[in-house]
Amino acid sequence: MTKNTKIVIGVVLALVPVVIILGILNFREAERRLTYHIYGSFRVIMGDETVRVTLDDMVNMGLVTFESDHRRAEGNFTGVRVSEILAFTGFDYSGVASIAFFSYDGFSTGISLADAMSEGSFIIFEQDGLSLAENPNVHGNRRLWGYAPFQLVLLDDMFPQRWARYLIEIVLQ
Repeated sequence: MTKNTKIVIGVVLALVPVVIILGILNFREAERRLTYHIYGSFRVIMGDETVRVTLDDMVNMGLVTFESDHRRAEGNFTGVRVSEILAFTGFDYSGVASIAFFSYDGFSTGISLADAMSEGSFIIFEQDGLSLAENPNVHGNRRLWGYAPFQLVLLDDMFPQRWARYLIEIVLQ
């Protein structure tokens, strides 16, 4: 056996445990993402008060399934109206002028309270009968969906670029 062969065998033997350890860590990460997906939640913040809204909370609020034929976002969506979520928090939002939506990937957008209270403003978690994390037709980084399986949908908005994906926080201002 040549010296180079021994080196290659040594490197391979050294890398096998590293690959095994990384595989175990990746499995744990996948398990954690699944937990976020199943028990996903986002925060609604007003001043120094915070309310966490879970998927179970949303289901109990009364789900709405609707169809969108928006040129850039077609499909059947399931979620809850933003107005229902704001009512769920119990906040007195009568003095609120705008609402900011923050995403896991750093994206943020803002809308007026009037727009948020409209019949066409939703937080969704399913498209075409599948969760956003599972749906192969949903664009975006699937890893991020696992962390934050919610999306803002504004049916009255001409530009779906403001439809914040990976929603983690709503701030009333």
